[in-house]
Amino acid sequence: MRELRSGAVPAARSKLKVMVRLDVDMAAAHIRIRGTVTERNLGAVYAVVRRACTFAGGMAVVLDLRQAVVGAVPMADLHSARRTGQLPPATGPASVPCRLEVLEPAAA
Repeated sequence: MRELRSGAVPAARSKLKVMVRLDVDMAAAHIRIRGTVTERNLGAVYAVVRRACTFAGGMAVVLDLRQAVVGAVPMADLHSARRTGQLPPATGPASVPCRLEVLEPAAA
C-alpha cells in the first residue's frame, strides 16, 4: 500500500454517493451524501445543492451528512452557507439564495 501524505484521502474513499429526494408538495429537497467530503469534492456537493435550490424557488434543502465523513474546512464552509443563506459565488455565475439545513455527520 502506498503511503499517504498527512490528511490525504485515497481517491476510492473520497468517492461520493448522492441521493436526492423531493417532497411531493415541493416544500423541501433532501440530499443524502455518503462517502468522504473533502475540500476537493465540496464543489460537487455545492453543485447538487445549487441545482436543488434553483429547481423551485424558496424550497428548503436538507443536506444529510449523517452517513458521511466531512473534513473540518468543508464543514465550516457548509455552516457558513447555512448561516448566510447563500451558496458561495464560486458555485456558479451568481450567488444563489438557499434555505439550507445541514444534518451533521455522526461522531467518529
